[in-house]
Amino acid sequence: MPDIDFRGYSGDCLIHGRIEVPEDIRLTDYLNTTETYIVHGASLFALDDGREVPAGDQELASEDLWAVEPTDTAVRADLHVPTRAVAIEIDLPPYQITGFLHGVNTGDPVAGVSRRRRMIPITEATIRFTFNGSEMSRDTGVLIVNRDRAASLKRTALEKSKIDDIPLPPVDPRAQDLTGKIIYDREE
Repeated sequence: MPDIDFRGYSGDCLIHGRIEVPEDIRLTDYLNTTETYIVHGASLFALDDGREVPAGDQELASEDLWAVEPTDTAVRADLHVPTRAVAIEIDLPPYQITGFLHGVNTGDPVAGVSRRRRMIPITEATIRFTFNGSEMSRDTGVLIVNRDRAASLKRTALEKSKIDDIPLPPVDPRAQDLTGKIIYDREE
């Protein structure tokens, strides 16, 4: 099993170290298939005062992790599944996360969160938190979030773009209505 760098976020500290992940399995899948994780050479960084505590090898339970930043983000084409993405905000005290949640093309990714396993990947993520009295923000390609720790998860409105300002041409009154609405002519 190869060792990969581990960056974890817990309720009161950041966790750095190395974790063994079986070959040919994504970190998200591994975190969802076991209840405990061994982090080798762990260092804990307290959120309140920033102090570093060398912790050696630590066994962490799944409920000890709020989020994990994977460092093995190579895209495996054989594991890729087409998805639909929606912009979301997650309140995961003491962290606030924004990014994109992915789900199957035929469903609503936000509605399906409760049916997913506990660790869910968020892409193009930004995690914000207070570290040693300073507001910190970290952008990462992927952040794996423990949905059981989330206080809220909500869809965010997308920013207005140039396409929103393009005027629509008038509708030809002879055009066929394919929207499925029933329209009554009420000419009297």
